Amino acid sequence: MKGPDFGALRAFRTRHQLAGTDDTVIVDSTGAMLETTTGALAAWDGAALMVPDGVWLPSVTLRQVARRAREAGARVERRRFTPEFAASHPLWFLNSLHGISPVTELRAAGGVTVRPPAHPDVAEWQSWWWGGFA
Repeated sequence: MKGPDFGALRAFRTRHQLAGTDDTVIVDSTGAMLETTTGALAAWDGAALMVPDGVWLPSVTLRQVARRAREAGARVERRRFTPEFAASHPLWFLNSLHGISPVTELRAAGGVTVRPPAHPDVAEWQSWWWGGFA
């Protein structure tokens, strides 16, 4: 679970975070995105919830979002999250403190910027998330 490695993740973020960004994405050896230093990543491909293919720390928030997606009849699938994939699929940052946050921009060293599209139902999902704390 996220938490025990906060020190290591903070050091990674300090070493790799670009100025003006909110968090740092952790990628695998091929450049596929796995998670961020403070949260999980999820994406949508139509009605299917996508989770990163690869190895990443378990996320309580991602597990809850995936459970709700399944209960709503959506498939949950593993997919390689590349910048090209993110450019054409709604991408969410998930974390217990902030809930569900749409990713509006990804910046890579070298000046590449990717702007994932918005998910039409993000407000409904955010309302569901915060309603669980009422």
